[in-house]
Amino acid sequence: MSSDDTTLNQDSLLRAREAGPLRTSLVVYHGATAEVVPLESGESLVIGRAAPSDLVIEDGSLSRRHARFLREDEGVVVEDLDSTNGTWFHGTRLEAPVTLHPGDAVTLGSV
Repeated sequence: MSSDDTTLNQDSLLRAREAGPLRTSLVVYHGATAEVVPLESGESLVIGRAAPSDLVIEDGSLSRRHARFLREDEGVVVEDLDSTNGTWFHGTRLEAPVTLHPGDAVTLGSV
C-alpha cells in the first residue's frame, strides 16, 4: 500500500467519524450461510440454539443461550453465557467479556 492509499484511508475514516457514529454490524457465518446483523449503540444480541435467543442457530454445539454481543462506545463486547462448548477468541476460551475490534472473529461452540 502506498502512502497515498494510507492517507486516503485515514482521511476517509476521519470524515466518517465527523459524519456521526460508525455503523457496527456482526457477520454471523453458520453452515453455508452468512447473516449481517446491525448493532446500534447500547443494543445487544444473544446467539443460541433456541428461543429466547435473538438469533437462533440450530446447531447441537450451541447452548440455548450461548453468547451475548453488546455494542458499547468502545466497540462490541462479547460475553459467554456459561455455554457448554464455550465461546472462543484467538483460540482461547472466554472466561470474561472481551472487547472486539473490526475484523475480529469469534467461534461459538463449533459454529
